[in-house]
Order: sequence, then structure tokens, then C-alpha cells
Amino acid sequence: MRSLPAKASGIRSIPIGMLALFLASAPEYKCETAGASHEAALPSKPSEERVPILTEATLTNRITKLEQASKLSQYQVALESARGLRKAHELKRAESTLIQLLESSAGDDIKRTALLELGLVMQEQKEFPKAQQIYSEYVRRFDKDPSVPEVLLRQAYLYREMGVPVLAMTKFYAVISTCLNLKLEEMEYYQRLVLRAQAEIAETHFLQGNYEDAIDYLNRLLKLESLDLERANVLYKLVQCYTKVNKLNEALATASLFLEKFPNHIDAPETRYFKVDILKKMGRSSEALAELDGLLKSSQAAASADPEQWLYWQQRAGNAIANEFYKEGDLLSSVRIYNTLAEINSSPEWQLPAWYQVGLVYENLKTPQKALEMYSKIVARKGEVKAPNENLKAVLEMAAWRKQNIEWEAAAKEANKRLTDIVQPDELVLSSSDTQ
Repeated sequence: MRSLPAKASGIRSIPIGMLALFLASAPEYKCETAGASHEAALPSKPSEERVPILTEATLTNRITKLEQASKLSQYQVALESARGLRKAHELKRAESTLIQLLESSAGDDIKRTALLELGLVMQEQKEFPKAQQIYSEYVRRFDKDPSVPEVLLRQAYLYREMGVPVLAMTKFYAVISTCLNLKLEEMEYYQRLVLRAQAEIAETHFLQGNYEDAIDYLNRLLKLESLDLERANVLYKLVQCYTKVNKLNEALATASLFLEKFPNHIDAPETRYFKVDILKKMGRSSEALAELDGLLKSSQAAASADPEQWLYWQQRAGNAIANEFYKEGDLLSSVRIYNTLAEINSSPEWQLPAWYQVGLVYENLKTPQKALEMYSKIVARKGEVKAPNENLKAVLEMAAWRKQNIEWEAAAKEANKRLTDIVQPDELVLSSSDTQ
């Protein structure tokens, strides 16, 4: 794109050769006056503005067009070009164009937008300190502008990304105070901005591990009557915060409320997992098992919003709780969970690892035949797996080895029994009466 001139020139340049030709062919003209010379009345320097002297008919004749584009349209074209360059990720060119615009004689409306665009360019270039300087300059220059709360909110997000949560908090609070102090139209929109800033203050406390403060701010949000508040997300965060500070009763009550109000929410399976884990920590194992059954046997209708999310949390919850029961020696509860887990999905990637865990539990229960059945089922489905991942490959190899080991042990026991029968046949065993 052509760079913009720092100042608009009043005279268009003429090629030197053409200028010489015109001067050579022009007739000599002498200005004679009856009185004193009028040279003193002439301007001493050229005007910086173009003076229109051609008629409309001359400007719009059919041979060529001489209309000069307005400066406003030139600056607007430059601004749109810079935006296009930013969206195309040609950030250096966009930066250069925007700087030229800011140094030009463009009006405040153009420069205001150009300054914001330059901040976005710097942010996308990961030059965060420069972006913050530009946003701060915007707020300083246009402190009464309706966009100031949004600029402050962007600064807050950026400070949080930069790892400066204290300054992020300052900007979130600035959003609230600015929205309250500015006489703004579209009040409903700015009320939403205030709500967003309040929610982000709670989120920042959560991200920093300040769970008690996060609990305080999240509970404040729940007291608001706003229809724009995503109450499910607030409850979801509260469950995590209460769990982190070991307030298990509050965590359990909040998780139950979430599942009651939002059973099909995208975070419902994870919240149900939290509830199972909380019940387990509270020593209420039977309730934990019942809740886990509810997660593992969830209908497809409940999982329709995001089936992969449900499957992930079903698998994670099942494995985690079953492993806990296994470590505690509650093998029957463990095998029950693994069997339920195996029934959820018949794909080899899902079912074979669950079967393998069932086999391990049966081995610990001293029921090798049942374990052998599980390992045999795994090995029989090996042909279904065309390109196994590392985990599934290990499951297939270990199942085959354990199957072979159980069969070898069974064969060894049978051989040992036969050997014992040969060495000590029943008919050679003498009774005490015979020896007398």
C-alpha cells in the first residue's frame, strides 16, 4: 500500500522533461503596470492546501478523470488496509501503516481506531509491554470514550496472561468503576461488562490458588439476580474451590445442586466424578458406588450434547475409583466397577484395558480360571486391532503373557498331581492294621 504523506502537498509533481518542454514552448509574457510594482502583494511561500481552479467540466471530461480523493477516504482506506494486513498476519506491514496514520493529519476518529488496531497488532506480535503502553495511551487520550471499559478489560486479560495478577485485578476493578462513572448509552451492555469483570476477579483468585477469596466472590455472584450470569459455571467452580480447601460438606452440597439444576451440562460428568470422589473421601463408599453407577450407566440421551466428554469422564471416574477400591483391598467393588466400565463401549481401545483390569482382580481373588477367561477374550480380539497405540499394544502383550503363565501353572499343577499319584498309588498305601 502507498505510504501516506506526513503533510498533504498542494501541488502535484510534474516530470522534469515535461516541465522543460512546457517552459520552452510557452510564449513570453510581461506584466506591465502603470504604477508601482505589485510584487510585495504576492505570497512569499506556496499554500499547503490545494486551491481548486479547474471547472467541473474539465475535471469530469470523457478523456481522463482529475477528481482528487478526499483525505478522509484516503485515511479510511489506509485504516481498512491495516486491518486486512493484521487479519492476514502481516503484522509488520500493518504496524508500519498504522504508525503512518497516527503521524498523519487524520482526524481523531481515524486515529482513535488506528491506536486500538496498533495495540492489537502489538499483542498478536507478543509484544505485551508495548501493547499495554498503547492501551494506556488510548485511555489517557480518550478517557470519556465509550470504548474505555472494553480497553481496560483487554488490559486486564493481558496482564493476567503476562503473569501479573495484581495489575490484572486493578484493571478489572477499573472496568467496574469506569462503567459506573461514565454517562454511557446502552446501559444494559455496560452492566454485562461489570458482571464480566466481577466474574473475572473470582476467576483470577481461582487461578492464583486463592480459593477462599474465590469462594467469597463466587458466592457474591450467585446472589445477583442477573439473567446474564452463567450459574452452572459458578457452581462448577465452587465445587472445585470447596474441594481444594477440604470443605467436603459444602463441596458435596454444591455438586448435588449443580447436578440437580443442570444434569445435561457439558461439565455434568466431571461434576459427578467430583461428587463420587468427595463421597469416597468422606468414607461413604456405598453412596460413592451408587453415584458412580449413575455416571457409568448414563443414558445416551444425557451424553448427546458431548458424547466424547461423557465417555472421557466415565472412563476416568471408573478407573480412578476402581483403583482406589483395589488398593484398599475391596476387590469385589473394584471388579464390579471394571465390569460395568467394560460394558459401556465395545471398541477394543475401550473394552480390552477394562477386561485386563478384571483379569488382574480375579488373579488377586485366587480365581485363575476367571482371570484366564478374561485374558483369552483379549487375545481372541487381537485381530480386530489394526494399528494399536502403545497402551493397547502393552495390554495385548501382557494379556497373552498372563494367559500363557496361568496355563503353564495349571499344567504344572496337573503334572505334579500325576507324579504324586504314580509315586504313591492308593493300593500301595498301607493302613496301620496291615502293618500289625
